[in-house]
Amino acid sequence: MLAGALAAAAVMAVQDDRLLAIHALEPQLLDAIAWPARARPEDSHGVAFFTSFRDLTASGFWSSRVGVEDLRYTGNTVVPEWAGCPEKALRRFGVSYD
Repeated sequence: MLAGALAAAAVMAVQDDRLLAIHALEPQLLDAIAWPARARPEDSHGVAFFTSFRDLTASGFWSSRVGVEDLRYTGNTVVPEWAGCPEKALRRFGVSYD
């Protein structure tokens, strides 16, 4: 599927509406490589590339200043009094302190 879609994209890229044609294939291409557990064996190289690219993108973002701000990371700070996990979160995971 992936190889066929890439070949179709290459052919369409030569035509006048090349950007629109390639853009129309994006969901098909991403569906083929973005989910490793669902990917076909013949798409393994595309899956490996996409997984690496996604991991590098996420690592780059969350190790940048704006990414750390997005995480609201406060660093190694002292918590003077630990009040425990919020009750709502405990219920969500089906656990309790009892």
